[in-house]
Amino acid sequence: MNKTFSIIGFILFSYTCYGQELTLSSCNDLKLFKSGSIYEVVLAESRKTKARSSRTLIGTLNSVNSDSIKFDVIQLKTKTISENTNIIGVIQYNNNDLQMTISPNEIYYLKNYKSHHNRTQKNTLRIVGSLFMISSMATFLNSIIVSHDASRNKLFISGGIQSGIGLSLIILGTSKRYLFKDTKKTWTIYQ
Repeated sequence: MNKTFSIIGFILFSYTCYGQELTLSSCNDLKLFKSGSIYEVVLAESRKTKARSSRTLIGTLNSVNSDSIKFDVIQLKTKTISENTNIIGVIQYNNNDLQMTISPNEIYYLKNYKSHHNRTQKNTLRIVGSLFMISSMATFLNSIIVSHDASRNKLFISGGIQSGIGLSLIILGTSKRYLFKDTKKTWTIYQ
């Protein structure tokens, strides 16, 4: 019986120790991200170079040191825009085969998601919200075309409701960006 409890205790201990927590600091603010989170990290020099070339890493945190952060990569996107060429590449890793070590100085911004499901859900909310906004524009245009005043008012109200729902869904689907560069309130890795 004691052996069973010790095995269960060991399993629970190893489960809670898996992963790494990340703490960010900015001015007097501290933000703690729990282990098991999914991170979206954009690597670029500045806002200007981000528009021209950047790498986006999506993965889980493996370890944090004072001068480096190691991620288990789920997806890696690269974007390079030159004068006549746009190159966008997406590499998908299914079982965390790739580990990537980056310097905190390379990070332009970081987004945190509680889980992969949470990231997918937020992306879906943004897409549905965008569709509502597009349909509201069509409804507003239709209200201009309709000649009957009562129908015009109903279409205008319907378009307003669609815009409100769409904007709300887009806001709910947007995650906070923790900017490491090009802002007054920059975030850094807290040790």
